[in-house]
Amino acid sequence: MTFSEQDKKTFIIGLFIAILIIAGSVYFYIMFIKKETAKNTQESEKMKKELKGIETDLLMMQKFIGNEGKINQMKKKVEAASKRLPNSPEAYEFLEELISVLRISKVNQHQLIPQKYKAQSVYTEIPYSIGLRARFHEYGTFLNLVEENPNRFMRINSFHIINDTKRPSIHPVTVGISTFMFNRRTK
Repeated sequence: MTFSEQDKKTFIIGLFIAILIIAGSVYFYIMFIKKETAKNTQESEKMKKELKGIETDLLMMQKFIGNEGKINQMKKKVEAASKRLPNSPEAYEFLEELISVLRISKVNQHQLIPQKYKAQSVYTEIPYSIGLRARFHEYGTFLNLVEENPNRFMRINSFHIINDTKRPSIHPVTVGISTFMFNRRTK
């Protein structure tokens, strides 16, 4: 089969147009579609990461909702503890509890000396030095009632026992007791 000059020119022009179309398509793919594809892939990866973070947050929220009973119990404990910690250093409530503990334990108090406050970041310690006279059993009851007081946080921070030779069964005792208060936060 032989091609005429006209057929050869038509073939070359057609081949040239085909090459231009292919080159234009490759150029269009490289310049536009490939960039868009890369951009879309990056956005897709970013959205997958965000979705994973959201799913993690959702799981945490579901666990939180599932633990609502525990959270309410903890809230009640915090509320009960906050009732045991006043917001001011007034001694009235502490002295009322101390008198109650002294009556129950049958310990005789003969001295009460307030000490210097010890401020911390969240609370302030309010220490007292208390002079007592007691038998060992009464003293043990007193210590237990102070440490386990349901109405006021109080802690024994020091004690000193000596022997009274005139009354060996009654011992002079000096006890350091601290009570605490919340510090008010200023905003």
